[in-house]
Amino acid sequence: MTEFSYQAVNGQGKTVTGQIEADSKAAALDLITRRGLQPFRVAQVSLRQPLLELRLPRQNLSWRANFYLELSALLAAGVGLDRALNILAGTSTRKHAAEFLRGLSLSISSGASLSGALLKNSREFAPDEIGQIKAAELTGNQTEALGNLAQQLQAHQDTRAKIASALVYPAFLLALAPISLIIIATVLVPSLVPLFEDTKAPMPFALAAMVAMQHEIATRGFLWLAVAGGGALALMRALKSAAFLKTWSSWKYRLPLLGQLLRQAEAARFTAVFGNLLQSGAALQTALQSAAQAVGPSISREQILAAREKVMAGAKLAPAMANVVMLEKKTLQLIAIGEETNQLVPILKHVAALETKALTTAIERLITLLTPVLTIVMGLMVGGIVMSIMRAILSINQLASQ
Repeated sequence: MTEFSYQAVNGQGKTVTGQIEADSKAAALDLITRRGLQPFRVAQVSLRQPLLELRLPRQNLSWRANFYLELSALLAAGVGLDRALNILAGTSTRKHAAEFLRGLSLSISSGASLSGALLKNSREFAPDEIGQIKAAELTGNQTEALGNLAQQLQAHQDTRAKIASALVYPAFLLALAPISLIIIATVLVPSLVPLFEDTKAPMPFALAAMVAMQHEIATRGFLWLAVAGGGALALMRALKSAAFLKTWSSWKYRLPLLGQLLRQAEAARFTAVFGNLLQSGAALQTALQSAAQAVGPSISREQILAAREKVMAGAKLAPAMANVVMLEKKTLQLIAIGEETNQLVPILKHVAALETKALTTAIERLITLLTPVLTIVMGLMVGGIVMSIMRAILSINQLASQ
């Protein structure tokens, strides 16, 4: 089978673009016509290297959401895909983004599909995003899929913004603690050490620890810096290893507090992506395969792909996904109801909304609890150091007065 990209006119007179697999160009034209479309451009997807190799800074979530939204609006207005990308490049205020969009347009003009061009030219888009676009190209609903993607990313962005706003004060407290310790170590401690040395009085533990640390840094600072850098590199390499990822995927849902948050985040993302794919007309097996990319490399992805094999063998969706650990029994029951009533897409969107709301609420509660805890810990830490030093100074004064 060969992949062909096409542009056609639908029954409402709008231009649609997509991708289709067929044995020949004539067979591709026949399949497109059967869908009720009038094709005016059909080309084999180019397998050669892209005309422009792109390397640009990572595009953030907001940029990608706006890109999908604007591209969907232009395609809905009947603008061709390559021309739409050139229009977006011309209106972009960022040089790298404009170059990226022009490169996409060149790839599209050479016969590549949008998903193929994104996959070949850039590392800036999540695999599940490209999977959703590819599935929509196969069904001819690319415009709707891009709009759904924009809504999905905007919801994700709103959730992230709420969490970031709630983390401002805890982050301020975390930053204030080391600053306070640095001030104590560099200003207060040097002025107090001679006092204890002259009187031969024992130093409090906190003061002695700070003096020992200063001496260690002064004499072997570069060595400790090299050890810390090597340890950080070794840790980063270990965290990316296949053994760690496999262990992490098996244990992450069992962690207290964090495990539940990770489960809710992955379940919300999976059900949202799965629902968008089905809404765009993707087949159930294709939707499962693409949506599995949304949960990242984990045991859940393997379980979703195993469920896909069961569905291909004729099993119902809900029973096939019974072993997916990130999905609760309530979610599986709702999916079963959606299958029975032919309302699977609304059910999946409902589940995604519930999981997102539960995740946001749990994080907000955790952050609300974190603020007073950090305040108390910082107060005990800094206050304890100051109080131990003050008690030692008072004892020296009492000895001097006697």
